[in-house]
Amino acid sequence: MGLHRDPSKLYGIPPDENELRRRLFYTVLELDLQYCLNAGMQPTLRIGDWDTALPTVIKEARTCCADSSRQPLPDDAVSIQDRMLSSFNTRVKIACSVNAIVPENNYDKVLDLSNQLSKSFHGLEKESRNCQTEALKFLHNRYLLTLHIPFAIDSDPKYAYSQNVSLTSALSILEQITSLVPATPEQRQHRASSARNSPDDSRNGRTSNNNHSNRVDNICTTALHASGMLFKNAGLYAALYLCHELIRDEHDGTLPPGPSHVPNPIGTTPHHPPLMPTPSYNRTPNLVRTLPSVSHRVVVLIERFVKVAEERLRTTQFAGKAFLIPRMVLAYHRISTDLEVRTPEEKERRLLEAGKVIGEICFSIFCSNPDVAKVL
Repeated sequence: MGLHRDPSKLYGIPPDENELRRRLFYTVLELDLQYCLNAGMQPTLRIGDWDTALPTVIKEARTCCADSSRQPLPDDAVSIQDRMLSSFNTRVKIACSVNAIVPENNYDKVLDLSNQLSKSFHGLEKESRNCQTEALKFLHNRYLLTLHIPFAIDSDPKYAYSQNVSLTSALSILEQITSLVPATPEQRQHRASSARNSPDDSRNGRTSNNNHSNRVDNICTTALHASGMLFKNAGLYAALYLCHELIRDEHDGTLPPGPSHVPNPIGTTPHHPPLMPTPSYNRTPNLVRTLPSVSHRVVVLIERFVKVAEERLRTTQFAGKAFLIPRMVLAYHRISTDLEVRTPEEKERRLLEAGKVIGEICFSIFCSNPDVAKVL
């Protein structure tokens, strides 16, 4: 009998073997769900295709990295296995919804799935920071972004909730993936000097916490860096959404005039007529462009993501799009907000120059790495 059938219907099978069958089948389900989410496909196995129960979580398996925390988990703590199992059916429904041939247009259903997913991950922010909470945080934000982004890119006010959720999730994903951007020698020297000059009474209390936090950062972020699928399908997805928001509404009149819309100081007729403003009553405000603090945070995270993409590009890890697109968007954003760029012609010239520089960087990487050239 296949693993998808209830093992309790088999006669003479010990309980341990029944549980082993359930765990094996659940592993198959999770791998299938992850692959389909990455590939944009419907899950091969959907709810109703099996009658076996999901595995149980034993108390001894409530942590995935015992050495990361010297304190045992309390009895009422929710483990990564608990949250994965409780959210599994919801995550399958999300994958079926977003990868359907006919796009989901029932927004109430989307909100219901979002609420169900959040219930499974409720209280995660209050738990102690370790590898499993970071992994769950990443998983939660990835599914939220996947679910809401089709509606978030629409400027309809009724989808404002999806825009807020997508922005928060994308920022969180990039903060996790890019949290270990290599520090410069000056930064490392400054950190070492600060540690030496700290008071003795506070140093003892902070050293262990800082070491534990740094160890969690190293383990989790290294895992995210090493996974090409997570970087490509979650990190790039989040970066592209932030890029979209960074340059959205650039010239539609819903925001203050950009550099290319500054009135001509000598009063001559502009070469291009001004664009008609779009009525603001039927559009949601772009938080990335209207709030300077959010805009600065987005730019910093995209810059860090580009650095990680360049590192991957130098090691034949196929990060060309992840490097080219966000870096070109950053160039477009900086040129568009440069007060010295006053005409469309000047803006176009600057953009062509930026594109040439970025293209030369990629070409030099390809030429200097023979392994990259072999796979092109």
